[in-house]
Amino acid sequence: MLILTDTADSTVSYTTTVQVNAGVATYGFTDVLPGTYILSLDNSFEKIKLDDVLVTVSDSDTSKDISVIRNVFDITGTITSADDKTDLSDITIILLDSEGNELAQTEAEVTGESASYSFSDLREGSYTVRIDSDKVEAEDTAVNITDTDVTANIAVSLAYLIGDVNNDGIVDVLDAILIQKFAAEKAALNEK
Repeated sequence: MLILTDTADSTVSYTTTVQVNAGVATYGFTDVLPGTYILSLDNSFEKIKLDDVLVTVSDSDTSKDISVIRNVFDITGTITSADDKTDLSDITIILLDSEGNELAQTEAEVTGESASYSFSDLREGSYTVRIDSDKVEAEDTAVNITDTDVTANIAVSLAYLIGDVNNDGIVDVLDAILIQKFAAEKAALNEK
């Protein structure tokens, strides 16, 4: 519901419903007296956002078009381990616009064997979701929002460190021992 409140007397207000059809919101107020008003939106619409707008109505106004209502969408996703061994904690997810500028970042919420993330209040357009972590690797994910929320699931794999022979995420004396055993032909190493 839209509310038009008089700035001089907050007890004077008008309300109307908003009709949304094919992504276009329409509304109308009748018998509005001349004055300055604040146009606001109640919380009945989850996916329509409106910043309060100052509107001046004069004696001669019969209609006034205001293009301030916009649809907003969410990008959500699940992060899973491609090898079921990768630790998914401490993963930052970055949202980039179509030009590569960082818009937001969030931390992955780990629940069991997977993690989730979300970005809210986004307009239609092209975005990139990027994983930022020293522990995992993943390709950037291109996302295009047209007229609905988008799910972008991402599989990550363990980021290998040079010298981390046992793939535990750190280079230490245990790796050195494995290398010595390999050199003495007492142990085998995998390709990574």
